[in-house]
Amino acid sequence: MNLSARGRLLLGFAAILFIFSTVRAESGKSQGAKSCSGELYIAECKDLSKSPLDLRQSGSEADGVLFNYFLAADYRRSDEIKNFNREAPFDLRQRAIKIAGEIKSAAIALVTSGKPDSELPPETLALVTRLKTLKFRLAGASDADCMAAGDPGLPNAAYNQLVHTIAICPAEVKVTSQDLSVTLAHEIGHAVSPCSMSAPLINFKGSTQAAGACLTNIGSGSDRAASDLEEWGPDEIKISNLPDPGYGVDRDPKRNDDLVRCGVAERVPGSLLNQPAIYRKFTTCNNVDGEAEYDRWIAKRLDEPIASVRSKEFEKYKKDNPYDVCFRKHDERFADSFGALVLAKRARETDMTPSQFGIAMHFLRNMQCAEKVRSDVIHPPLDHDEASERLIRFMKPPGIAALLNCVPVKKPICAIDEATFAPPQAPTPSSNALPVSR
Repeated sequence: MNLSARGRLLLGFAAILFIFSTVRAESGKSQGAKSCSGELYIAECKDLSKSPLDLRQSGSEADGVLFNYFLAADYRRSDEIKNFNREAPFDLRQRAIKIAGEIKSAAIALVTSGKPDSELPPETLALVTRLKTLKFRLAGASDADCMAAGDPGLPNAAYNQLVHTIAICPAEVKVTSQDLSVTLAHEIGHAVSPCSMSAPLINFKGSTQAAGACLTNIGSGSDRAASDLEEWGPDEIKISNLPDPGYGVDRDPKRNDDLVRCGVAERVPGSLLNQPAIYRKFTTCNNVDGEAEYDRWIAKRLDEPIASVRSKEFEKYKKDNPYDVCFRKHDERFADSFGALVLAKRARETDMTPSQFGIAMHFLRNMQCAEKVRSDVIHPPLDHDEASERLIRFMKPPGIAALLNCVPVKKPICAIDEATFAPPQAPTPSSNALPVSR
């Protein structure tokens, strides 16, 4: 059918109107959508200091406790929290170990992009070794790792570098599977962080009589005393302060040199990543963005007042350590960022719903409200970012914005992304390629 010039004009005008109205509608939709941040949950904030320990309205609402983190440091409720922190039932303990294994597998798949070890570059292999040798354990209420993690009794888990193990505290076993998954993903992030990877992995193998004699001889000529050794059965020697057989991060190289020399331990080849290239973007961002915080941290470490004129000790420390990969706040940022990527991967693979994601974010949602409503500081500012910024980091990975129907935050934050672990691409051959001079 032939159209007249006027008909074609009218048809074209109608098409323009349709496109304009569609763009306007989409624009309005974007403008009406909330940002991928704590803004999604801020409307629900209220003072929960007098609310129950379990915020669920009913037992069927979630598969575990929605813990009321407003009770942190509230000594009026300490007995209630201590009672909650008692050993969990057997089925919940089994569930915790199962979830830990699933999250560990997801972390390995994230780092390897699903490729076999034979196709991985050395830096990635080092990360894989850390992840494969990582262990989990169900801790007791008075466990040292749980007591050191903060308020005893609160749901928590803690990564211990010395034994390369994540302790899952009793209260953490009782929370929802989504909340537990995020906590474990965060702790696994600590195991492969720039801080953890800055020292090699060491394998403690146990000791024989011959090794004990070796250590005794070394002790006579070094700071290792023979009293470090005692009989432990007919064929073994117990070495004071030596972890049980298994892996750990070598944070005491001087002491461990003796153990390696006597065959009690061995350092794992290729497990050290000092300033790894794959994390360079993240560490550079923190070095620039967090210099003022780092200065305050050094001053606190040296027990100095914050002042414009620095002491000689301060200047020397900063000169020797221009960027400390183990600065607590930056290590926590990495763990959050790694945990966010693992959570996003799980969200894709399990068809996670917005409601389930919200439950996974329960701790940070709760803490965001506490920071907004309460006057006291929940976390020391040099240890963690505020919960609102941590929520942004967990919503940053691709796919989360579509899941939550929110608009990604444009604010730049220091974070790793999935491209961090992508294997290097081989250069594409080109007939126009220029020769490279060396």
